[in-house]
Amino acid sequence: SVNDIHGHVVGDEALHLTSNVIRASVREIDVACRYGGEEFALILPETSRTGAFIVSERIRMDVKEMFARQAVGTTNSHVDLSVSGGIAIYPTDSNSAEGLVRMADRALYRSKHAGKNLITLHANEKRRSPRLDAKNLLVFRESNADGREELRSETRNVSRNGALLESHTPLTIGTELEIDVHLPGNESSIVLRGRVVRLEETPEQHGEQARYQVGVAFLAETDEETRKLEGLASEIYRPQEAGDIESVPMDRDG
Repeated sequence: SVNDIHGHVVGDEALHLTSNVIRASVREIDVACRYGGEEFALILPETSRTGAFIVSERIRMDVKEMFARQAVGTTNSHVDLSVSGGIAIYPTDSNSAEGLVRMADRALYRSKHAGKNLITLHANEKRRSPRLDAKNLLVFRESNADGREELRSETRNVSRNGALLESHTPLTIGTELEIDVHLPGNESSIVLRGRVVRLEETPEQHGEQARYQVGVAFLAETDEETRKLEGLASEIYRPQEAGDIESVPMDRDG
């Protein structure tokens, strides 16, 4: 569509700029290549499912931000361009090169089918993001005139994008919350911000207080908040299967 609207010169420049973002995001031992017309492929040795997801998410966000602020080509064309991706891991998803490509392509198709600008892991998990059973993982606080008040709530599950909780309080859509995330095995917690995006009253049981299902979307408007969400994603996407490869320590901070 970029070629059709702006011409092939702008389309080539858009691919060149995208490749620069990819090269800046990978290590020397990684392989980044042009795979098809508008497709790129990455081979990330000694990298877990979590590491591959975080690298891919960083590329996705950097590409989207770059094209939002930077004109392309000598005609200064503004291109609305984003990246979708699919991830497959050796040997959990496939033990052959052909199989890995096929599984990654399936995950890529799911990203496109779900609306694009998304990274999807190939797994049996059908949701957009895997979820953790997180009853005691999150503590939600709402701002009021007296400061921040802890909500009487119970977390049902949490994903890379948000959380579902059950609360005694009917929170207003758009309410911003402060969230303490207590990751298993970590002494310190991560503090995130979230916004209420869904509210449904649950059927009352006889003699019980009314309860509400509250959907909360995590907010990441700064680099620091994005890094915190990457930490949460690392826990959510931690390989659970015995066959998964754990990552060798790697420097992904550059």
